[in-house]
Amino acid sequence: MAGYEPRGQRNMDMQQSHMNDEQLHSSPTQQYTAAPPASDDATPGAFDMLPPAPSAHPSWQALHDYAQSHASRHGYALSINTTAKNRSRIKLACVCYGQPKNTHKLTPETRVRKNRVSYKTGCNMWIEGRKQDDGTWVLRVGEPGHNHEGRESAGWAVQRKRTWGVTGGRMGMGGVTAKEELAKLRLSDTKDIGDEAEDEGEEELEGSSEQKSAHSLERGGLVWKIVEQEMLRKGEPNQGRDRGVGRTVAVLHARLPGIHIFKRDVYNIRALIKRARKAADQQVEDDEDAEEGAAEEVEKEVEKEVEKDVEKDVEKDVEKDVEKDVEEEVKLLMRDNAELRRLLAEKTDEVKKATIKMAGLQSQVDYMTSVMMAGARSRMPG
Repeated sequence: MAGYEPRGQRNMDMQQSHMNDEQLHSSPTQQYTAAPPASDDATPGAFDMLPPAPSAHPSWQALHDYAQSHASRHGYALSINTTAKNRSRIKLACVCYGQPKNTHKLTPETRVRKNRVSYKTGCNMWIEGRKQDDGTWVLRVGEPGHNHEGRESAGWAVQRKRTWGVTGGRMGMGGVTAKEELAKLRLSDTKDIGDEAEDEGEEELEGSSEQKSAHSLERGGLVWKIVEQEMLRKGEPNQGRDRGVGRTVAVLHARLPGIHIFKRDVYNIRALIKRARKAADQQVEDDEDAEEGAAEEVEKEVEKEVEKDVEKDVEKDVEKDVEKDVEEEVKLLMRDNAELRRLLAEKTDEVKKATIKMAGLQSQVDYMTSVMMAGARSRMPG
């Protein structure tokens, strides 16, 4: 990841770029030529750290690939530092560009990953790609000098490549990056790419015949099995935060002499193993779910049939019970009705007798009243 560039430094860079552009346009004799062919002019183990030559390229990707390839041969690596809003200017800086920052305010006592060191050394080297009106890109060197020593491409995470391959492996595995593999797949129909693939295949076959053994990443391969065995081992007390990946790399180097493998390769293999296990577990779960689903459907059908039978039986029983209850209630009502009729007849007789008795008493009262009135009249003086 590119380092952060202070605003003052960025302004100085923009001013320097503007001055160089003015010199470029004002000088009619200065011309940019096509990118020179790649040449390994640096002796092994010694790097001159030279910047790429100013050149013109048909696209940004071509410019970036050329600059990165040149950097890898001369002992350093580049990364995108800043980009203009319209993407007409892109700045590539050395990965050691800028000063390291301790954003989390860590101290040697509080730092957990003690082996993690920043690439940044305050290096000022940077180049720039500028898009022209005709669509081509021009490479310009802004600051050529470095303040650090060079190292092989395997020592830079940006340029690190897998040094052992897989035929038909996953993207990003097998010695090439995902970008390169996609580019080859897009151009696989052309004759030149086909010839190139055949040549590369012949070179791989020749290299594999010279080696003692071919180490592949295919599922079930030796590397895969070793990594899987190491994953099953219990972690040691002081194995660090890499979860035993460093130990796995050491085991692979010990058991497979001559293999070139890095921690990121082991991380990728472990991810593939976990993905394969997850897919297998998912398949088993899907089969179990399908069986459980079929069993549940059968159980539901059986339950529905049983419920229907039970409902029919219950309806029949209810109908029978209702009929019995109705008959019993009718009988009870008839008995109650007869009893009420009998009581009503008795009460009617009592009422008739009471009426007759009251009529006799009324006649007696009338007779006594008339007698008393007649006696009273006779006593009155004439």
